[in-house]
Amino acid sequence: MEHYINIVDLLGRAGRLNDACVFIENMAIAPDRGIWLSLLSACRVHQNVELGELAAHNLFKMEPTRGSNYIQLLNLYVEAGLKEKAANLRTMMRQKGLTKLPGCSWIEVKNKVDVFFSGDSSSPRTVKIYETLDSLRNSMKRKECDCEADLKLLVRALLKIGFNGLVNCCMLKKSYERF
Repeated sequence: MEHYINIVDLLGRAGRLNDACVFIENMAIAPDRGIWLSLLSACRVHQNVELGELAAHNLFKMEPTRGSNYIQLLNLYVEAGLKEKAANLRTMMRQKGLTKLPGCSWIEVKNKVDVFFSGDSSSPRTVKIYETLDSLRNSMKRKECDCEADLKLLVRALLKIGFNGLVNCCMLKKSYERF
């Protein structure tokens, strides 16, 4: 199945969404979640609402209670400027009690794994984390630095190991590379 998903993904990335649909229709095996999700993702990138709805409908049939499938279609609607369709889908999701689980990241520091959830502010060091994050952002803006790290995760990691201050973005980057 993985090879089929790769072909749908490649066709989708190339903007050949109709070819991807024809490929799916002619597959020797029934398409699974990965196939339809790949097509829906490509439809979102290329804002093809009609094929996106087809892919989403198939996902909904397979997994009617998986909120992340609905979020993909919702994002397509929003990005295509279809506010009414987006609002209707949100209402339907609420009525069905569907939600998307928050994003999660983890980091290992000194052989201990810490897990962080999107929007989590339960850490006793939340205020310090956000103060440090703001300081990093300001420093990066002043130095026009292009750091690729997830800053929130990085700040938490630096605080966790007792790294209390950052002199500049280069030091930040060196600290990140040590992980």
